[in-house]
Amino acid sequence: MKYFQYYDHSINIPVILPFNHLDVSSLGQSQNSEILLHNILTKWQSRFDIEKGPLWAVGYLSGFAQEKAQVWFAMHHLIVDTVSWRIICEDLRRIYDGSVKLGRKGSSYGEWSRCVQSYGTRKSTTEGLYWRNLVRNVCCFNDNLSKHYGASVSRLVTNATSITLNTIQTCSLLRDCPHAYGANINGLLLTALGYALKKLTGNRINYVTLEGHGREDIGDDNMDISRTVGWFTTMYPVLLESDDDLMRSIMNIKAHLMQVPNKGIGYGTIIGYKEQDLPRVSFNYLGQFEAAPSTRAMNSGKNRRWYLTDGIVGAERAEDAFGDDVIAVNGRCMKGQIRFNITSRLNSDRTAQLANSFKSKLEDIIRDCFTTKPLIEIDYSNDFEQPFVLLNADATNILFVLPPGGGGAESYFNNIVQHLSTYKLVLFNNYYYNLKVKNLEKGLSYETLARLYIKYIKLIQSKGPYNFLGWSFGGILAFEISRQLNNAGERIANIFMIDSYFNVNKASLEIGKTHDVGMIDEINHSYLPQIENESFGLNIANMNINIVLFKASTVDKDDRLRVQLALTEYYVNSTFNCLDTLLNHKCIRVIEMHRESHLSWVSNKEVVANICNYLKSFLK
Repeated sequence: MKYFQYYDHSINIPVILPFNHLDVSSLGQSQNSEILLHNILTKWQSRFDIEKGPLWAVGYLSGFAQEKAQVWFAMHHLIVDTVSWRIICEDLRRIYDGSVKLGRKGSSYGEWSRCVQSYGTRKSTTEGLYWRNLVRNVCCFNDNLSKHYGASVSRLVTNATSITLNTIQTCSLLRDCPHAYGANINGLLLTALGYALKKLTGNRINYVTLEGHGREDIGDDNMDISRTVGWFTTMYPVLLESDDDLMRSIMNIKAHLMQVPNKGIGYGTIIGYKEQDLPRVSFNYLGQFEAAPSTRAMNSGKNRRWYLTDGIVGAERAEDAFGDDVIAVNGRCMKGQIRFNITSRLNSDRTAQLANSFKSKLEDIIRDCFTTKPLIEIDYSNDFEQPFVLLNADATNILFVLPPGGGGAESYFNNIVQHLSTYKLVLFNNYYYNLKVKNLEKGLSYETLARLYIKYIKLIQSKGPYNFLGWSFGGILAFEISRQLNNAGERIANIFMIDSYFNVNKASLEIGKTHDVGMIDEINHSYLPQIENESFGLNIANMNINIVLFKASTVDKDDRLRVQLALTEYYVNSTFNCLDTLLNHKCIRVIEMHRESHLSWVSNKEVVANICNYLKSFLK
């Protein structure tokens, strides 16, 4: 079904809104009374009409034991999401307290929609490449899911089951496991689901559709939707990579979640919600409802008689409203227990097997967390929210690509990425540049940066041999990362550097511009590692490390580099870009980029293709 939402300013809102009332004591005390209540509440919300309204219903249920009563709400998902429910509950609490102030009005849903469209236009190039690469593989997953289980999949029949973790298991999963594994609760839940899907499909790579709350920072400081009610939910695909080793699988899925651009906010406006593009397995964990500040307030002090309940609410969806999913997994934590409802078009046996596999792996995660050493701690600062972009995730051979000085992962989208589709590419963004634009880069060194990047590298590939590529700034960073990994006992296979400038101090001295930070950043002046007494320096000739420098042969005419002209000329006229002042020149393989400069090579399709063909000959 396709539909369009719009503002109808001519709609007539009745003066008296419909209000339902039921004295539940009139239903009796038998088990049949619960069925009757379920049917009545289902009838109240079965009048929803997405064209003419209403899209909500309210009721007052009296006659409970101890003279308790309930206010019952039902709202169509088109007008409310999980965050909206929290906002509504907070407003209800204030009304219950007698407050007439419900908070200031924020931005409207329509204003937000236009802002999201603008975001998609700005990010279509950078985020579009990531999403298009991912959905290309999602189509294959959906085809395989339908084809492999075609005999047991019905578009008319659904089967449902549920799993529940007891309070002790829930407490451990929420409190102990994130610290032990270095992953958040969503990552752990998806790891367990990944194993369940692996058992179902027989594949280590599977995909799910995730829901996000959709209220992300999209670059408009005037936008405030913190208290706006509506359906802001975003849906986007995520890859689940399950390994035989549990820890490795947790790290894999953590890495895939980290590189989702801005929590998926741009997927809908850049790609669009097409049936063939989203995985037909959906997952949604709503979080801890009892942990919300508003709920705690409701259950304490003068509000101790006010609380949320998850009792009988009636049918929450039409029987034929399962959509296009083959499998839907939805969960939340209520009253100290995590519960997941699993609905599928698979037959009842396969549905039960999937649920049991999911629960069993969650129990494994909980049990093993007490014998697991905590993973390496990573500083996920707000300055580096998306450390890398991962492409071709189902490929085997990994190439880590480090950014040039003035850019990030996007610097490679329109050149080398297009030639290396059979390799898993980890395109790092530029933490140094993010700090530089905020004037926070002072004192930062390549050594410190390398340690930061190594944490992410280890998250994706725990052991060598490693392959690195970097252009300019990124080449030096690749070199320093390789140095630190090698000194730690790891094996390095390839270091590919595109016209990187080493030993800037020596070059500056020889052109008469000693320590000129206006010519090139301080971080370059300060990088002069003493490797002759290290494992990396002492044994490099015997390590079989392929060290390659793709070297510019002409000087840039670009105005941006005019201040660097003398320095650029110096490196063009050098043989090894001063890398030979750090290593024996016999260990360095130089490949000249004929008639190309420090910047121009990236626009020469032939040169780019030649570089990539050379890389392919070693990335085996």
